Amino acid sequence: MFKTDSEGYSLMEVIVVLAIISVLCSLAFASMQDYAGSIRLRSAVETLAADIRLARITAWSGRESCYLSFDPTTNSYTMNGSRYVNIPEGIRFGTDPSVKGKPTEPGEMPPADGISFESEGIKNRAHFHPKGTVIPAGALYLTNGKETMAITVTLTGRTRLWRSCGGKKWTALS
Repeated sequence: MFKTDSEGYSLMEVIVVLAIISVLCSLAFASMQDYAGSIRLRSAVETLAADIRLARITAWSGRESCYLSFDPTTNSYTMNGSRYVNIPEGIRFGTDPSVKGKPTEPGEMPPADGISFESEGIKNRAHFHPKGTVIPAGALYLTNGKETMAITVTLTGRTRLWRSCGGKKWTALS
């Protein structure tokens, strides 16, 4: 057995360890990007659902109609023409390519612009009546390009959140 006077690691050992660490960091970064996109989508859907509920309560408590107008070209919406809200960057109205059906009607494709509301002949507008109802019922679809979530609104104004599982399958979130 020989004893050497040098202690520490060789240059080759240090390079191998740094290469392993860099590969692990790049894998972690990629998965964090996907996770952040998913969180941004969920947050946008929950914010929009809260604004839909606010429009319903505003119409009911104020005893006058309330409107939400959606603009898929600018990825924004307004409440009664005054409160303007932008959808977060990286999120848009519409669906990702894997979606082949609606949450409530799996045999039908969602609208291309991601908005199925039409009130009094005006496309992409939800009308909340003083009794808290919305006529006609409709749905909104938001995507980050990799996954899609939807908000459905029934005639009584009840909102439900959905996550696409691809194809015609959806999972209710609330």
